[in-house]
Amino acid sequence: MVFPGGVIVYFNKTYHRGESYDRSYSVTLRPDLVLQLKDEIYIFDAKFKLERLDIDILESNDEENGTPSGTTFKKADLYKMHTYRDAIRGCRGAYVLYPGEETQIFYVDETGSLEGVGALSCCVGRENGDLEDFVASIIHLFRHD
Repeated sequence: MVFPGGVIVYFNKTYHRGESYDRSYSVTLRPDLVLQLKDEIYIFDAKFKLERLDIDILESNDEENGTPSGTTFKKADLYKMHTYRDAIRGCRGAYVLYPGEETQIFYVDETGSLEGVGALSCCVGRENGDLEDFVASIIHLFRHD
């Protein structure tokens, strides 16, 4: 789908191995949703599974382990986002869409860019403000560069 202002959204776009732009430099990859703004790509991949955490993890001080609800995104899914971001030329960010309550973004740096990986709360049949706000931020940044 092409939107005004050079915004393109793809569903299940395939990135084959190759040396040119819009390719993967390693293996063929096929993310669920791709937001393309000129030569910048942001990937959103639905992973509608949760990691259930046991009570020992919830009581630990390790902030990486979970949320108060006892569920979070799967780390394996976050690792897949690193794969997308690293392998697909032009990819600035890759984000898991999952049915939890917590949104967590890991930015590459503190310069105000939205480059990185993360997990965005996204539930069917519910408002998804975090996702809407994040996509709006990407588009805003693109239009003001």
